Amino acid sequence: MPGENPGFVTLTVQDLDAGRHDAFGRAVGNILSTEIALETYAQIIDGLPLSDVAWDRYRHKLHPKHPIDSHRELCPGALEKAEEMREVFNINILRIDADLWLLELTAVALHEISVYLFQKGDCVHDLHHTSESSQTIKYVTEWQRPPDDWLPIMSWPTLFTHPGFTAVEQYPNSVADIVGYWAEDRILGGVTLFDHSRTWGADDEPNIYFQSSRPKQTYRIYQLLDDQQQRLLDFLALSIKRDTSEPCPLPLSYSSDNTVRIDPNEAISVYKVYRDPWERVERRIPESRRQFIRDRDVLSASDHPGLEEQLQELLRRST
Repeated sequence: MPGENPGFVTLTVQDLDAGRHDAFGRAVGNILSTEIALETYAQIIDGLPLSDVAWDRYRHKLHPKHPIDSHRELCPGALEKAEEMREVFNINILRIDADLWLLELTAVALHEISVYLFQKGDCVHDLHHTSESSQTIKYVTEWQRPPDDWLPIMSWPTLFTHPGFTAVEQYPNSVADIVGYWAEDRILGGVTLFDHSRTWGADDEPNIYFQSSRPKQTYRIYQLLDDQQQRLLDFLALSIKRDTSEPCPLPLSYSSDNTVRIDPNEAISVYKVYRDPWERVERRIPESRRQFIRDRDVLSASDHPGLEEQLQELLRRST
């Protein structure tokens, strides 16, 4: 499996006590049984995301002429390999920080599985496209739009990218960690982040945070509501032989009710909300300029709670 995260004491899952080991096994098994997890890992095994998934982000570096647009179905063998992986996967090969609680253990597991699949390099896409083709993984990933009057846009090192997690130079597993964050987001509904502002007890641990890449939602980090987190926990705790006909809560979705939101550029330095301390490079904005910049941002109600009510009040006063 992938290399160890620096700064953490990593153990195998077998080192967990029996109760935590069983709970963790159920949680990972329940998620792997979902269609969204199967589709996500099948795309990594394919070697390229599906075109509709590649476009399904609030920010990307694509272009209407991008060759990914023709990748509308999984290549033969990708889904079958993902199903096989799901059937034979053994959580005991994972290396973890044994002090993590269940939600964090589960998010890390999804990430590590993605890293493993990407690093394995057993992609099926290029088996169906010759090296001279304009549809190889390398060609599609590195494609740039034709020269024009606009500045060139450098592509990310992989199309499996969450736009908020691209600090590849500082990732322990390099590009594979970009893929891991992308997969978490696709499966759970966001990259899972935690409040590290102080040491929390088991009874006062605040709800987790998500940073989602879905379009028409919010680019900001938002905290899950009590009912959202409980639905997730209930799903993770189901029997491993759960009824797959029952509604699946994944991926969770943001709504206007998620009013606790954090600017990604202040997540680590100001609010201490993160999972991995190396996960992002925050823009260094002097305090004296922060409000200046915010005041000139394009504001939207999805990013700034209460904005719609404020606008309505201004309109009421002006009439």
